[in-house]
Amino acid sequence: MAGGKKIRPSLVVLSSEAVGGTAEVALKTAAAVELIHTFSLIHDDIMDKDEMRRGKPSVHVLWENQWQYLLVTHYSPRHLKLCSKHQ
Repeated sequence: MAGGKKIRPSLVVLSSEAVGGTAEVALKTAAAVELIHTFSLIHDDIMDKDEMRRGKPSVHVLWENQWQYLLVTHYSPRHLKLCSKHQ
């Protein structure tokens, strides 16, 4: 697992705690942040037509573009909605 997958969620939880929130409340938002980041990488690969990401085939190369378009269309609004539910 890449280091960012630990750092980003940790920063969300620590930020929540720094302003009086709890880790429990911040966990869904931390997960959503990680999903949004993953979505942005997939979307970037589609737009740039990159065939490799960190030395491995991109999602659209593995599963063809049609699946990737469905994935980003389906998940992007859901992640943003999840983040907006927590203050």
